[in-house]
Amino acid sequence: MSRFLITGAGGFVGRAVCNSLRNAGHTLSGTTREVTKKRGPENIPLYRVSELGEDTDWSQCVVGADAIVHLAAHVHVMRENSSDHFDPYRVANRDGSVSLAEAAVGAGVKRIVFISTVKVNGEVTTNSPFVETDLPSPVGVYAVSKWEAEKALMEIAKKSNLELVILRVPLVYGPYVKGNFFELIDACACRKILPLDAIINKRSLLYVSNLASAIKTTLEHPV
Repeated sequence: MSRFLITGAGGFVGRAVCNSLRNAGHTLSGTTREVTKKRGPENIPLYRVSELGEDTDWSQCVVGADAIVHLAAHVHVMRENSSDHFDPYRVANRDGSVSLAEAAVGAGVKRIVFISTVKVNGEVTTNSPFVETDLPSPVGVYAVSKWEAEKALMEIAKKSNLELVILRVPLVYGPYVKGNFFELIDACACRKILPLDAIINKRSLLYVSNLASAIKTTLEHPV
């Protein structure tokens, strides 16, 4: 079996990924921002990575890893699209990913799975869902920073032996979900009046265990 590093292992998706990979018999380690936390989901060892950026020291984390799942990010917040808020996204999501990939190359890591967002493709479609051949059209600071990260990682992969897998995921739901989906669940549970019948809209959703299964497949696929 292989050894995988999961950045952001203690997060919503990270816990599901750790469970899926541990059940498959793989050896795991993860990263956390918490000062005192030493063990993560499935009791995996954790390395502390306090901030994501170009100066992040990943050297200890990546040693011995066959592949990396990069989940850690500065996440999207509703109504935070002003250019005034761009720097934290760019530093964490682009620069932090670049520093991780460079460290991975130096340590001989074979593959990195970068969890991006469907928002790189855009905000809306009219007649059909987005597909991977659509031209990127990111809107907002989060989507732009993820697209910049994708491009930077592709350049690193071209110049090295690192294999890059990019997953542009839609809204993920499941146990322990937070954010906008949790607010919707909470509104339904509290029987708040919502004008759902007046809304003509479709949204792609992905169950967290299905995402974890997809990530597992990208890791186990032969190089």
